[in-house]
Amino acid sequence: MLTQLPEVNIDSLKTTFASLSIEKLLPSILALIAGLIIAKLLCRLFDRILNRSKVEKSLHGFLRSLFRILLYVIVGLIVAGTLGLNVSSLVAILSVVSLAISLAVQGTLSNIAGGIQILTAHPFHVGDYVEIAGTDGTVTEIGMIYTRLITVDNKDIFLPNSDVAASKIINYTAEGKRRVDLSFSASYDCTTQDVRAALLKAAQVEGALTEPAAESYVKEYGESSISYILRVWCLAENYWDVYFKVTENVRAEFENAGLSMTYPHLNVHLDNK
Repeated sequence: MLTQLPEVNIDSLKTTFASLSIEKLLPSILALIAGLIIAKLLCRLFDRILNRSKVEKSLHGFLRSLFRILLYVIVGLIVAGTLGLNVSSLVAILSVVSLAISLAVQGTLSNIAGGIQILTAHPFHVGDYVEIAGTDGTVTEIGMIYTRLITVDNKDIFLPNSDVAASKIINYTAEGKRRVDLSFSASYDCTTQDVRAALLKAAQVEGALTEPAAESYVKEYGESSISYILRVWCLAENYWDVYFKVTENVRAEFENAGLSMTYPHLNVHLDNK
């Protein structure tokens, strides 16, 4: 339910402005100057508090602007009071204007609210590799309206903050390390020990971590091959390098060990009678 706004008395405002004189303006001018000086000092103090706080840097500009606007509105109301204006009428006007603006930019305000939620909850930071609503990439900017991602194929993507705040977020960088999970298949003719040994040897590439150590296991028995899983740990920033190096290395190690990779096929046995 909307609260009824105070009635704006336009005739009263006209009468007040018509009766203005130098004697009435001087106190208002002094109040305006003093108010602006105090507002400037308070803004500087607010900046110092922000810089010492743990609030996300990207949020500082928005908070400064909001604080400055609030101070200017208060100064304006004080000056209006010294002029003899009906402050309640001015508040009513400001309320109507604010309501009109908020309805006109409802989507933008929703994005700003989402930006504030992101910057205060810290689900990710600039430089993190994340997946948001099926889109993955490196965060390059967290703005008040959009969050900017750069994908691995160098696409520049801007996601509305309202969508980001409401989406499932996967942060691949936050823990510092990532695990590369790869699946390979080998013939039933190859012994499990030989295949696992070849996979673990293939995992010894630049960028792979020795602790936790690489692991290899039988994943499942298929119709024409046995599937194996290889798990290799690395630093988050080295994920794709390790992924491709290990993938390429596996084929070479299989060839060196005389192991054969398989593909779907059907064995037909003819029974001669």
